Amino acid sequence: IAGNRQSGRHMLQLYASRYTPVNEELIPTGDILPVDDTAYDFCHPRRFDQSLDINFVTDGSPGKLRPVGDVWDPVSGRKLSVRATAPGVQVYGGANLGAGGKYPSYAGFCLEPQYFPDSPNQTQFAAPVIDPEHPYHEIVEYSLGAVIS
Repeated sequence: IAGNRQSGRHMLQLYASRYTPVNEELIPTGDILPVDDTAYDFCHPRRFDQSLDINFVTDGSPGKLRPVGDVWDPVSGRKLSVRATAPGVQVYGGANLGAGGKYPSYAGFCLEPQYFPDSPNQTQFAAPVIDPEHPYHEIVEYSLGAVIS
């Protein structure tokens, strides 16, 4: 797949009606905005831009296992579903995978359940507190299947 934009043919649906915008250095501004009428609206399935690298706010209650997103390849029918307890999910389209590694750019993509980037410095973002009284505990479930038409 060297040189091919394999991640560009995948369909993405996120269970996230908000996102955390970033500045020119890709640092979150601290805002949480709705995805409505933006390029970040994946509430309904659609192809995703491979230059995507943004954090979404997963709908539902953080700390409870809930759907994060689904990605599928309409050519092969392969499907990945993600559920997690973390408050957000970073979606990365694979643009920099070819930067010195063994895989070319766009050879893959990432759905990374997480706390919001820069959360220790953004007072409005929930930050993970990790100490002996508050051990880090999050759950991520990945399931693989097939889309049957």
